[in-house]
Amino acid sequence: MAEIEVLGVDIKEGRVSSLKVRFKGMTPRKIDRDTALQWLAAGHALVPFAEDHGHVSRSGGLMRVEVDGELFLRGDTDPTAADSVVIGAAGH
Repeated sequence: MAEIEVLGVDIKEGRVSSLKVRFKGMTPRKIDRDTALQWLAAGHALVPFAEDHGHVSRSGGLMRVEVDGELFLRGDTDPTAADSVVIGAAGH
């Protein structure tokens, strides 16, 4: 299974609309929320990753969290019906 770096995220109204991701050594690309959920289900690791002036910051991997029968992308296990992804110290 691949470890995929999450470099950025666009969230609108509590839902991820797209994620900027990169496989190690590859060019970054954008994926949609459904693709991210599918990759997690397949066993890939989506890891928030930030680099600032040479300092690398990696958060815990994203998870598929089910709330009331619906799946959400979260960096924690909080049972809130919203996506939550934090990239680096500033977060998103």
